[in-house]
This record gives sequence, structure tokens and C-alpha cells, in this order.
Amino acid sequence: TGTESRYQGKLARDEMCNTVLARYPDPAQLYEETSAPIRRSLEDIVADGQPYEETLDLIFVRSGTQAQRIAEIHRRKKRLQAVAVVTLGPAYMLVEDGDWLPWQSDRRFGG
Repeated sequence: TGTESRYQGKLARDEMCNTVLARYPDPAQLYEETSAPIRRSLEDIVADGQPYEETLDLIFVRSGTQAQRIAEIHRRKKRLQAVAVVTLGPAYMLVEDGDWLPWQSDRRFGG
């Protein structure tokens, strides 16, 4: 009680992403910036009504396949719509950023 909690049911249009362009320094090209294959989902583009592109500059990645995996993970993560920020008590002190927890909210979800 008395702590901040935020809930956002949908992402804004400028936060959405269904196409990811990843760039990385390729050792085979003398560390010149190289583009990995574009990661996109045609189903997501149709559902969104238009492509929403995002560019990732992966300056510490040296592998094209790793750049593709990171781009796909980023694209899928951006498809998650609902975001909640809550303050947890001491029982959750070993939880790290990115961990998934069950959450019951009478206010947000009717219990």
C-alpha cells in the first residue's frame, strides 16, 4: 500500500514493432557494419495494418546468426502488449528484472 503501481493494457503506435533491422560489425568484413536478414512477421503486419520498423545497432555482436536471434527475440518481445510496474515486498528480493511472476489484481483484472 502507498507504493506506485502502473498498468498499461496496450502499447502506443510508436512503441509497436513488427519488423526488426539488425546491424552488427562483421569480422569477415573487417568489422564493417553489416545488416543481418530482416526479421518480420507478415501476420503481425496485417494485424497492425502497416509495418512498424525498428533498427537495432548490435555493436557487441560478431555473428550474423546471433544478430538474427537477437532481432527475433526483440520483435517477439515488442508484441507483448500489457505492461505492469509494481513494487514488491521483501519476500521477492531474489526476483530479477525480466522474471515472470503471477499477479492478481482486483483493481485491474477483477480478481
